[in-house]
Amino acid sequence: MDLTQKEEVVEWLDSLNNSISSGEISGPSFLKPFHFVTLALMAKKEQFKEKFEEIVLPEGLSDYAERMGLWEAAGMEPPNRVRSRHSTDTIMPVFALKDRQQINDRIKDFKVLFDIENNPDKKDILIVLSELLENCYAHSRVNEDLHGLVCAQQWQRGNLGQIAICDLGIGVRKSL
Repeated sequence: MDLTQKEEVVEWLDSLNNSISSGEISGPSFLKPFHFVTLALMAKKEQFKEKFEEIVLPEGLSDYAERMGLWEAAGMEPPNRVRSRHSTDTIMPVFALKDRQQINDRIKDFKVLFDIENNPDKKDILIVLSELLENCYAHSRVNEDLHGLVCAQQWQRGNLGQIAICDLGIGVRKSL
């Protein structure tokens, strides 16, 4: 697992936006949490629904995407059911932030996933995550069923993790 670069995210978002006009989605051979939340949120938008009836992924990625909750978050039927939907200690599937209780639930998930309870040096991150999730919830388009989404994964071998939070709010100014 490589560190995610800003350019990688920008390129992916451009690819998703271009998919509306081209009718094709092309993606990387390995998906990270930011791919799942952005693709799921894009799939819920009307323009996307008009072009695509389903999200088609390579076979190996399809099972992984099912475990990560992509189709459920996108409001679509998965192409095939993965036998086991058990969660592991390395992923937090995509969740829609439909109410404030879910924010608290996701914070608890982060504590477990990233072993924050047992590491006092990491406790400040919970405050940051809580603020980000509150902001995501407050600025999502709830009336349009476009709730903010959150997902995470950790890779123990690389001692890395990724938390992805996505909404369709006005965004953060580039100057920040």
